[in-house]
Amino acid sequence: KGNSFKGVIPQSLEMLRGLEEIDLLQNNLLGHIPKFLNKLLSLKQINFSYNDFEGKFPSEGIFYKFKCGLIFVA
Repeated sequence: KGNSFKGVIPQSLEMLRGLEEIDLLQNNLLGHIPKFLNKLLSLKQINFSYNDFEGKFPSEGIFYKFKCGLIFVA
């Protein structure tokens, strides 16, 4: 929460196949939520709230049934 991250979500996160949680709440992230995140099948919780993302929330992969910034996949 509030780590002062800036810019886009780095492509290198795609390598973290065992990642279970991403909490990017209250940062200065921008751009689109990367589609590669839908390949991280171990994710159980994602929080992208209060950033400057643009475009539509992803709807494929693990995102297919979610429409908000806080996601519990369990």
